[in-house]
Amino acid sequence: MSGLANYSHWGAGDLDRQLFYRALSSLPHLESLGLPTCDLVPGIEVLAGSLHELTLQGKFFSGEDESTLVWGAVNGVSQLSSLRRLRLQLMSLTAEASFPDEEVVEDEEGLLGLLNRLPPALEGLELVDGWTHGGDEDEEDDESGGSLRHVAATFQLQAGRITALELSSLSEAPVLPTLARDILLRCSALGPRLERLHLTSVLVDGLRAGEGCEPVRALLRRCDRVEPAEELRAGPACSLADLVWAHQGLGPAERLSLAGFPSARFSVNLPLRGGPHAPARAPPEPSSVLQSAVERLTSHQAGGAGGGGGGKVRVLVLHGPAAAKLARKAPSALTTALRGIRRRLPGRSFLRGAQPVPAASVVLLKCSSKHEGAAAGLMEAALAEGFGVRQVPPEATPQEMHTDWDGRYGDESSTAFTSHDALRWALQQVMEEAWAAAAHLSVRERLEWALRVREQVVGLPAFVAPAGSRA
Repeated sequence: MSGLANYSHWGAGDLDRQLFYRALSSLPHLESLGLPTCDLVPGIEVLAGSLHELTLQGKFFSGEDESTLVWGAVNGVSQLSSLRRLRLQLMSLTAEASFPDEEVVEDEEGLLGLLNRLPPALEGLELVDGWTHGGDEDEEDDESGGSLRHVAATFQLQAGRITALELSSLSEAPVLPTLARDILLRCSALGPRLERLHLTSVLVDGLRAGEGCEPVRALLRRCDRVEPAEELRAGPACSLADLVWAHQGLGPAERLSLAGFPSARFSVNLPLRGGPHAPARAPPEPSSVLQSAVERLTSHQAGGAGGGGGGKVRVLVLHGPAAAKLARKAPSALTTALRGIRRRLPGRSFLRGAQPVPAASVVLLKCSSKHEGAAAGLMEAALAEGFGVRQVPPEATPQEMHTDWDGRYGDESSTAFTSHDALRWALQQVMEEAWAAAAHLSVRERLEWALRVREQVVGLPAFVAPAGSRA
């Protein structure tokens, strides 16, 4: 055992830290250590002379001591004089009080505390799927995972100072302003100048004139070099001014991810550098784009009523005069129409619900993918009710499960997810082609057009589940 150079303890249960580190300190060549929880960190300073790499693995929705660098953990890590690389995975970056009367010393705990007391030889700090907590205005849960805000970062360090920083976030709520204000601009590791900043993926909502724009600008003013962002993400609150400012201040970025196609969870991606070429033409009227996307959906035919060899058909499109009328009626009328279709089905669960698209005069029906022959049976029943029916190709709806950044699975089998996924697939193609053909326009003109399209697309009526279903 004395020759062991790497050790990972990913077990569970209560451990006597004193005995644990006494055993590890008897290994003079132990250079790399992995721990499954932060509450094992206090006492780690006994390995100061040998440990070069340390990985701390937290977990979502765990206790404060398990996934946060509280004072004792920061104190232990800061004494690791030989540590070169530190990796924090699934960790809360800010300490939160566990009890109402508990005091949290912000500059001594969490990421801020660590950046104020870095190990002297540390060269690299990596944050993998970390999170911060939303502010008071973010108390209510949202589609991005409640009040948790995703952060990933890589710090390059020299003599206790940050020399280069790479940041990204997958959250649908602003993270960069909070991170800059509460941690980066307050820490002693950030000197007067930062050699290099690279924002790989950043939500730009409010960065031009929002409440959090000044901390971001203060951070940018300290940078000798700001590398072009890989992705600018435009959330629901993003304005044209935000996008233009971000493209100039953080770019030119490689691509734009524009949420709201057709709802908050779904985005289209458009190239801001390079991209495909097409003969020049004016972009289509924003009000016509959704219609073009639906036509794209119905121009592709899946192989066979069950989906052929390319996967299962999960969505059907009702079209024609009867569908056009139904798409514009109240939800109660749609519920009645679904009841008529359902009566003709051999299995009631074959039909999971309907998404009206009035702008395109169609209704999307969601089929069950758990029952063989559901799409074929639903298609036959809808035809018998007087609707025209086309299949959405399986490649437009590859899965019914999505995984949020915090690891939680969302089964959207009985909501609008699959119907919206199909529309997003078609909208991506239509938007990408129009964007490429409008390359002769300025970036600002194309961004303004894309935002106008979003205004037309984002207001779909509510998804309607069949009466009596658990959807």
